[in-house]
Amino acid sequence: MKALEFEARLKLYLERTNTVLLSKEIYEKGIEEKKQAITDRDVLANEVVKGINILRRYEEENECWEEKIRELKDQKEGIKRERAKLEKRKDQASEAERRLEKLIEKANIAVEQL
Repeated sequence: MKALEFEARLKLYLERTNTVLLSKEIYEKGIEEKKQAITDRDVLANEVVKGINILRRYEEENECWEEKIRELKDQKEGIKRERAKLEKRKDQASEAERRLEKLIEKANIAVEQL
């Protein structure tokens, strides 16, 4: 009778406190699984941190390369502008040379007529 009363009280107590009785083996297995889960989480966290660091390094390198590309594009544009100026000066020099050749021709004709 006392055993039944004890069981009834224990059952009532466990229901009220939302408590479950476990065997020692099951409890220890749960603790080991929890420790392993914590270890796995730490390993994963370290890998994530390493990945983030690598990503940051790549982003920094990418920014450096993008800056270099911008600088090269600016240089290219400067070279194009300079080339256009030189082409214009060349065309002007060619035109001046043709005018001089015509003047020399006219001078030679004038000298021959004298």
